[in-house]
Amino acid sequence: MNAARLGTPNTLGKRRVLLLSYYFPPMGGTGVLRMLKVAKYLPRHGWIPTVLTVNKDNYHTRDETLLDDLPSECEMIRTGSLDPDRLYRLLRGRKTSAFWDLESRGSRGLLSRLIRIVRSSLFIPDTRIGWLPFACAAGRRAVVNHDLDAVLASGPPHTTLIAGAMIARRTRRPFLADFRDPWTEAYFYPDRPFLADRINRKLEAWVLRQADCITAVGEGVADSLRRKLPPRDRDKVQVLHNGFDPEDFPADRTAPVHPFTLIYCGSLHMRRDPRPLIKALEALAASGEVKKEDFRFRIIGRMTSEIREAVGASPIRESLEISGYLPYRDTLAAMSRASALVLLIEDGPEGKAILTNKIFEYLGCGHPILALAPEGEASDIIHRAHAGLVVPPTNRDAIGQALLTLFRNGRDRVLPESDARVVAGFSRERQAGRFAALLNEYAGMSVRRVRHPAVHEMKMAGAGSRDRNLGP
Repeated sequence: MNAARLGTPNTLGKRRVLLLSYYFPPMGGTGVLRMLKVAKYLPRHGWIPTVLTVNKDNYHTRDETLLDDLPSECEMIRTGSLDPDRLYRLLRGRKTSAFWDLESRGSRGLLSRLIRIVRSSLFIPDTRIGWLPFACAAGRRAVVNHDLDAVLASGPPHTTLIAGAMIARRTRRPFLADFRDPWTEAYFYPDRPFLADRINRKLEAWVLRQADCITAVGEGVADSLRRKLPPRDRDKVQVLHNGFDPEDFPADRTAPVHPFTLIYCGSLHMRRDPRPLIKALEALAASGEVKKEDFRFRIIGRMTSEIREAVGASPIRESLEISGYLPYRDTLAAMSRASALVLLIEDGPEGKAILTNKIFEYLGCGHPILALAPEGEASDIIHRAHAGLVVPPTNRDAIGQALLTLFRNGRDRVLPESDARVVAGFSRERQAGRFAALLNEYAGMSVRRVRHPAVHEMKMAGAGSRDRNLGP
């Protein structure tokens, strides 16, 4: 039996939580970071996580270095999953699936339309529904065998939230549901047939009822969830922003004097388009206000072929650099050497509530932010932290003026400092502390804290190793 469960100095007096996250290292990408950092810092606040996730072959990107963040007392449980993405890859002999292909976002191609129809009609609430039976079985065993005190699940995929609610209900444990994105009100929510949409909305309503506490990454997500609850239950929705981990950044964050280096990190597709920024840079270079050799715009992340072609056809292409996907800490190292960091949020009503994870990493870097974003949650945080400039996403003149301001400030070494107090409030450790406070509150008061009848029958099943694989 794992000695950590028997009261070693690292775990004595601490309680344990089952943490469900489909997206988890060694999977790469920003979707894994929130729960990874919660798992890293919860033990400092009195809670030991047991992470329940999928086997390591279900990933579209990998970053093995992220596993270094896991504390030694954290147990990993990995299960199989009937994943249509994996089936698609096997049938087509591809390493990545069209379900994850950026080309399908807004594309009108026949294959893309067919994929969207299949996804919206058959996979409810999402294409990860094949994980549900594996997660429920493994999660129930973990709670019962090791007498875990609470269940915390994070979505999307929202299948994870259904699994968490079912495990908590079956084992009579308090349930915290964490929403990194809305469910049926997300801008990327597919246009489902009537019956599929009705089933999905009922699943969402059931999860919201089951949750003792609901956390959301921003006010926009929180408000969309509160509207779905009766007035007496709306106060159980709490906002816990994403954040940054100071331990991830290199010590040297000195920006280069020349050339002035703009860096964007993240995926680019039809809804998140860098071309207005590139056009503004082209106009400045054509007017002679800025020389092409005096600046560089580096893009780190995946992009559609359409955007890649636009970059390649630009008259300033010598000043544009495409780096592709990089491991997380390599990305942070590059960001730390930027003159300014570019944030892109799509225009329109949906963009007002978008609060990407990268804004907090940008704050952690400490370099000026150029946000092409509508007024909303992201712009409010940038203004409050005095962290940079915000301009409308498609206003080329405003973008050009903001670029000139940044270029001149960089040339003259006029680098305004952000509000350190505001920025410090978004650290990952503080975020984990807030999760721990909620776990303390609900694990202490919940009437569910009644041992399941099967506890004593299953106690002898054994604890297993720190990183277990269950199922195929």
